[in-house]
Amino acid sequence: VDLASGEQGPEIPVAIGSPAHPSPTGEFKIWQVVHDPAWNPGRTAKALGAQRVPAGPDGPLGIAKIPIQGEYALHGGATWLTVGKPLTLGCLRATDESIESLIAWLESRGAL
Repeated sequence: VDLASGEQGPEIPVAIGSPAHPSPTGEFKIWQVVHDPAWNPGRTAKALGAQRVPAGPDGPLGIAKIPIQGEYALHGGATWLTVGKPLTLGCLRATDESIESLIAWLESRGAL
């Protein structure tokens, strides 16, 4: 995470998209954090039979999601066993603890 000022923020380990469903690459502006998000499956997940999950911290997106591009987001809900592996449908999935620390860092710098 880099701020416009050039300050580099924390690096957090994530699970990334599988080879069949790669994550978007590039630089993304953080404009929103959605706490306790509902999960509305994207095209691929819907095609696989996924159903909407109501808002709440126990949902598949964990405690928060940060939209990055289109239907893709950086979100919680990962376990340390899944971090570092290419297994999502394109989103970047981190542990809830990592998401909490990233949000705290962004807030402490007035970036949210």
